Amino acid sequence: MGGYEMTAEEFAKAMIFLKAEYPNMASITGPRREMWWAALASYPDGVLMNAVTNHIKTSSFEPHLNDILKGCDAQTDGGWLGVEEAWALMPKSEHESAMLTDEIAQAIAVATPLIEEGDRVAARMAFKDAYLRLVERAKLEGRKPRYFPSYGTDRHGVISMLAKAVQVGQIALEAALEWKPEHATEIVKMAGIKSHPLLAGPSEKGKAAVKALLADLRATK
Repeated sequence: MGGYEMTAEEFAKAMIFLKAEYPNMASITGPRREMWWAALASYPDGVLMNAVTNHIKTSSFEPHLNDILKGCDAQTDGGWLGVEEAWALMPKSEHESAMLTDEIAQAIAVATPLIEEGDRVAARMAFKDAYLRLVERAKLEGRKPRYFPSYGTDRHGVISMLAKAVQVGQIALEAALEWKPEHATEIVKMAGIKSHPLLAGPSEKGKAAVKALLADLRATK
């Protein structure tokens, strides 16, 4: 899996596979297609095809949307971080940046007073209890994590945090660039994206203009 959100091409391919294997399955078109797309589009690329392939291998019955969702969640845990991963994101100083969820932020708020009192063990336990409770509630309500950035003062840390979030599929590249447009090119490069307009070199016309400007500057000296 590459980490980015599922493409329309992957969705269409998965639907073709299902229809081919289950010819009596009702076509996923119109409002039904919109419902399936809305439910599945946010999964990382590759997850849907894995879920569809696994269902075909293990069941002779055509799947309902809920069956495919369960197959996707089994691979990603719905996008939720484990409690230890979430605890590790808690900023240790004002310099650190982190990609948080509402549940992580609320658990941090519970733990912070205990940290300020110097009881880190109790803080960790309070964080874990709060986070697990909040995530369980979110899962029961059918919600997925909503990631947002918490910026520290370290510039490189901000860029690294946003690039990693793009890599693992927590946020879309467009969101990262919109949040920090001044670091756009660096985010694209660090996220490992090979093809993007920001990575394009200057045009021949642009190079000629720069060369002429340099010549003019030399002439005036």
